This record gives sequence, C-alpha cells and structure tokens, in this order.
Amino acid sequence: MYLKKKPLYLAFAFIAICVNNLQAQTTSPYSLQDVTDKGKVSQRDNENLTLKSSTQDAMNFIRWYNADGAPLGYVGYGSNSSRWFYVDNYGNYPVRISPRLILGNSSDDGTSSIQADGLIKATGTYPGLMLHNGKRWDLSNTGNNLTLNETGIKSRLFIKEGGNVGINTTDPQSALQLGSYDANNTSSITIPGAYNFEVMKAGQEGNGNAAIEFVNHTSGTLSYGIKMGTNIDRFGAGLYITAASPVSSYASLSYPSSPALFVNSSNQVAIGSNNTAGYKLAVAGNVIAEKIKVKAQPWPDYVFEQDYKLPSLQELEAFIKRNKHLPDIPSAEEVAKNDLDLGHTQAAMLKKIEELTLYILQQNKQIDAQQKTMQQLEKRLKELEDKK
Repeated sequence: MYLKKKPLYLAFAFIAICVNNLQAQTTSPYSLQDVTDKGKVSQRDNENLTLKSSTQDAMNFIRWYNADGAPLGYVGYGSNSSRWFYVDNYGNYPVRISPRLILGNSSDDGTSSIQADGLIKATGTYPGLMLHNGKRWDLSNTGNNLTLNETGIKSRLFIKEGGNVGINTTDPQSALQLGSYDANNTSSITIPGAYNFEVMKAGQEGNGNAAIEFVNHTSGTLSYGIKMGTNIDRFGAGLYITAASPVSSYASLSYPSSPALFVNSSNQVAIGSNNTAGYKLAVAGNVIAEKIKVKAQPWPDYVFEQDYKLPSLQELEAFIKRNKHLPDIPSAEEVAKNDLDLGHTQAAMLKKIEELTLYILQQNKQIDAQQKTMQQLEKRLKELEDKK
C-alpha cells in the first residue's frame, strides 16, 4: 500500500514546486547570479535581463568567444561619461548608438545623427531616402534612374539612365535640361551680381520665347538692363537686342516696344525697328557716319566721249517743261514710292554735272566767238570814224 502511494506523492510534490517557481517568476526579477546559476534568462512580467555596473563609469558587455577562447564579438553599454551602446564583431566594424548612430570606423563629428564609414546600400523595388522637416523630400531609385523630388510635386532633379540630367523634368534629352517641353515654359538659370539687383538670366519666357538678360549697376541704387533673345510674340521671327534705362528695382525695368537691333530669319537687319521692309539693312531714325562707301555704279565718264550726243538746251528745256524734273533723275513721286537709291542717284547727279560742264564749255566758246566778232566790229567802226 505504501509503495503504491509513493509515486502519487512525488507527483504532487513536483507540482507544488512548479507552482512556487511560477509564483516567484511573477513577483520579483532574477539577479544576474540567478540567471547564471539557475539558467533563468527572463521574467514573465517585464521580460528583462538586468546587468548592473560595479561603479558609476564601469562598462557592461556581453561577449562571445570561440572554443579556444578567441573573442568573436560583443554587445554592450559604455560608461556613464560616453553613454554609447556598442555592437562589434572584433573586426573593427563597430556600431555605436547613443544620441547618434555611428557605423564602422567613422569618427564622431558631434552633430550628425547618422555617420558611416563606407557605403550605405538600400535595395528593393524602389529603394530611397526620405528627408522630412515640414516638407518631405524623396531621393529614390526608380528603374535605372535617380530622382530627387518634393513629395507630391514633379521631380526636381532627375538623372536618367545613360547620364542625362534633368531639373523639373523626368525626360532630359541632353546632358543638362531645365524643364519640360510645354507652351508656357519658364525654366531659366539665374546668377546674381554684387550690387543692387544685378543678375544674369538665361532661359525661357513662355511660348518658346528665349532670352539672355544682363542687369548692371550705374550707381549704388540704380541699375540698367540689356536683353537679347527671340520673341515671336513681340517682334516676329528673329533675334532682338534691347535696353532698359536705369531704375531702382528689377520690377521697374522697362524694355521698349521696338528693339535697338533686330535680325530677322531672312538675315535682314533693322535698327530701331523690327521691320526691314525687305532691305538688307533698315534704319528707323537718323544716321551719322564719318565715312560711307557705296558699291560702284556705272560711272558717267562716257559723257566726255567724242561720240556722246549731248541734248541741246532747247531739248533740255522741253523735257523739263514736260516732266518737271531733269532727265535720268527720279521724280518726287518715284522717290516717295521706291525710296532713294544712293549709288544710282550719285551717278545720275554726276552725269548732270558733266553735261552741265559741257554746256558751259559750249557757252564759253560761243561767248569767245561773239567777243571776237564784237572786237572786229569795233575795229571797223573806229576805222570808219577815222576816215571822216
């Protein structure tokens, strides 16, 4: 009877011990010695493993060793003065965590939240980096392209596979492209100057119009502008140059409606206007020059040839009465209609001068002949008077 009850008694005793142990686990933490001696590594309520420093600046580590005692690595906490949490494999590749995260052998700069010695690699379908400080910026790899953009707004910086770089475009067609192809493109480069609102701008002004603008100072408060570009909406097809007088702010710069210089798509040039009127050079306004050369015209030296038929003065008089201008000289109506051909007019004027010279020479011969006749008459008259 006693032998049969003993196994049952031992079973109840084992259950009682387990209950006591369970109660102990739910009421107080185990010390490091408990863990070491009894193999207990956690407490059910808090699941904590506690390591206590022997002194204020002591360091606590859990270390791993291989079978022959060589160190493999450690996880631990530094002293109160450094307050770093360490993970190291004894290969000089530590991870240090405190208010900052330091990876590898990078020295602590004292400010950066994350510091790394070596390559940081992100993988996956859309690996990226997000920066958030009021607004979110994403640096990500999509396909074989790299993009930087403000979240929810089109790409700010895009590096296309093959090396083309785009700003505000995801399809750069050249080594560097600003903006996309659209009707109201306003992409430009701005380089500020040193005084007032000085600037150099190059870019689009909408509807395909492009310009380079230079703003330079004339005093400590005033600056002027020079603009060169193409503007199909204001001047038509061609290149223009125009200037704005000095003012006190960039917004006050006022460029005139007529360009200072305009070269149209037919390689014709206009000054003070964008209308060449079909000429190679058209000037709207006065011109001053120290010397002007005109391409040679047929020069009327043939007037002095022996076989040249000089119109008689009677013929000249009849032509003038009939046409109200000299022969070979354009009339006022012709000049108003066709403008003045400087080279042709100069040649025609010279022809008239040469003809006038011939008329003078003829008149001079007639006067000489008349004088001789008069002298002869005077001589005979004197002789007649002397005979009386």
